[in-house]
Amino acid sequence: MIKFFLSFCFILLIGNSIGQMANLKFSPINAFSFNQSVEVWNVDNLGNIYAIQGNSLEKLDSIGRKMYTQSIKSIGKISAIEPINAMKTLLFSEEQQLVCFVDNTLSLNGDCKNLDDFQIQNAKLVAISTRSNLLWIYDEFRSTIILLDIVNNKVVQRVENLKGIIGTDAELVQMIEKDNYLYITTVDGKVYEFDQMLSETGNQYNDFQKVWSREKKITVELKGQEIIINDWLNDKNQRILSPENSILEFKILSDNFYFLLDKKISRYSLK
Repeated sequence: MIKFFLSFCFILLIGNSIGQMANLKFSPINAFSFNQSVEVWNVDNLGNIYAIQGNSLEKLDSIGRKMYTQSIKSIGKISAIEPINAMKTLLFSEEQQLVCFVDNTLSLNGDCKNLDDFQIQNAKLVAISTRSNLLWIYDEFRSTIILLDIVNNKVVQRVENLKGIIGTDAELVQMIEKDNYLYITTVDGKVYEFDQMLSETGNQYNDFQKVWSREKKITVELKGQEIIINDWLNDKNQRILSPENSILEFKILSDNFYFLLDKKISRYSLK
């Protein structure tokens, strides 16, 4: 799967330094090196790194020590890694149309769920919900959004013709829930906001490439060699020279930035 460069992720916790928007600087903390290019990765709330290396899933702690490695050959190619909590992480295989769960040691937790059992024909995207046991799935067939109860194995909600609802033919490339709202990004960089009943709020955001806080109206964009922090509420922004070249993707946890650089993930604080 080709990595979508304009996709965005959300700040899990807006740090005080970002909110202050004054003379922010990047300070290196550590780096995580890999033998092969990293295509799929994520960071949990404890700062642990999860990354796919060939046919294996690796977990590194917050200082870069390899904790666990687990073969994923039986699952197929992993499209997304979504940490749920310290003891449970979701793996999504678009290739096999499977949703699997691993524990804190990366051991499979129960049987994988075949999405075909829920009349899901072509799942392309998944997003964990802050509501216990619920999972969002985008089925490209009939452009359908499904809310699945992964414990009781039942569909809670299903809305078809999503592209017709939002009025676009553009490919959907990312989906994420934040602060009780579901956000869906299209390939042209537009972001659509829905409430938990899957009613469109009418809020549409253009070119919010990477990170944003709905409450504080803060976005963080990577443009060329600059990180641009926009405070839309107070009409302020700050441009900071990127600490790394050739950044493929980044994620934010509190005041820590994680930059993906092919075979390396670099971690910086922003203060």
